[in-house]
Amino acid sequence: MESKKLTIFFTSDLHAYIYPTDYRSREERDIGLVKCASRFTRDGNTLIIDGGDLLQGSPLGAFCHDTLQNAAPFAEMMNCCGYDYVTLGNHDFNYGMPYLESYLNALRARCVCQNIRWDGAGVRFPACIHTLENGLRIGIVGIVTDYVNIWERPEHLSGITISDPIPAAAAALAGCSVNEHTEHGNGAPGQSQHSGHSQDPGQPQSPGQDHSGHGMPAPSADVSFAQAMVPHHQQALEMTDRKSVV
Repeated sequence: MESKKLTIFFTSDLHAYIYPTDYRSREERDIGLVKCASRFTRDGNTLIIDGGDLLQGSPLGAFCHDTLQNAAPFAEMMNCCGYDYVTLGNHDFNYGMPYLESYLNALRARCVCQNIRWDGAGVRFPACIHTLENGLRIGIVGIVTDYVNIWERPEHLSGITISDPIPAAAAALAGCSVNEHTEHGNGAPGQSQHSGHSQDPGQPQSPGQDHSGHGMPAPSADVSFAQAMVPHHQQALEMTDRKSVV
């Protein structure tokens, strides 16, 4: 079978750091969305994905919430950078659903987060299949840690239910795999998860740890059929250029 290339540019945990500054000095720092985006290259076989925790964490994030009361400026910046997909992190719920919606409503990228459901209804941000220019079809699935239910104020989660991410991801990825093998035979499932891993995702973790968010079992043990998985929750800027040949 002919090999086909997929390039993924991935960011996570930007925490509202857009410009290359830490707000402590005038010195330019090697941080922020603008620095990451300067490394993005785009063609029909490239995806640009963000793993969440964008809206909270810097003085700019506080200004947008406290003064503007609108997260749309972050969406406009993400739009300029050409993002295709985003998922949500636990801190994206810190200011409540109306504020989060002001970001998502202005965002051109599609949000995928399989374990967020409308109260009493279906998945709010369902997985999808993306077809590249070379014909390769990629299943895109996102999840967020369900520890949000413990950390966050209940009123900030109004209208939604956040379920266990592992079964949600497994069902979505299995669905993508079945559809691709049945209909096309030319696909690769991928998952972006904001799961609470602050350590090397290759290291074993034990379920039942405290509520710091590090108690989820390593997803590779349960969702072994995902051919591309990008775990994140590190409290630092991540920028990844991942290239795969399928």
